[in-house]
Amino acid sequence: MRLFIAIRLSDEMTAELCRIQQEMRNLGITGRYSPPDNLHLTLAFIGDHDDPEIIMNAISEAVFTPFEIRLGRNGCFGNICWTVICRNDRLVRLVKDIRGALVRNGIPFDGKDFRPHITLLRKASDTETAGKIKTVPVSMTADRISLMKSDFTADGVRYTEIGTVRAAKPA
Repeated sequence: MRLFIAIRLSDEMTAELCRIQQEMRNLGITGRYSPPDNLHLTLAFIGDHDDPEIIMNAISEAVFTPFEIRLGRNGCFGNICWTVICRNDRLVRLVKDIRGALVRNGIPFDGKDFRPHITLLRKASDTETAGKIKTVPVSMTADRISLMKSDFTADGVRYTEIGTVRAAKPA
């Protein structure tokens, strides 16, 4: 299974990201748009792994309380367009804790620097215009992390949640 750890988005945040995608379409920007159900914030990409239970046990070690995340600006790198998630200390600490738990449990993952973003479009035909679209700074409470799997279908990649770790209740 191809696996990753993510924060799934609220309906309100997803709606804003879909609005941005629609504005891109209205401007004639073509490419492979991320379907609404696939929009997420990746915390750690694991890749091929055949034991999701060991990963769930590892990420359960990351104890956190609910915190807010907020959409930032849009941008593009190469031919990929995204919306930034504004960095905050609690998000960075959660990612560090999750990745530390993966290391302690011998689970390999992509160790690239964490750059919080949500991918909206791949193979964009006009990244300059796409990067200029304004974002409404929608916020949501991050109160769970999800283990997700990628399945390749005739209609493209589909992401499915296979496990969840909920935040601890605030004291």
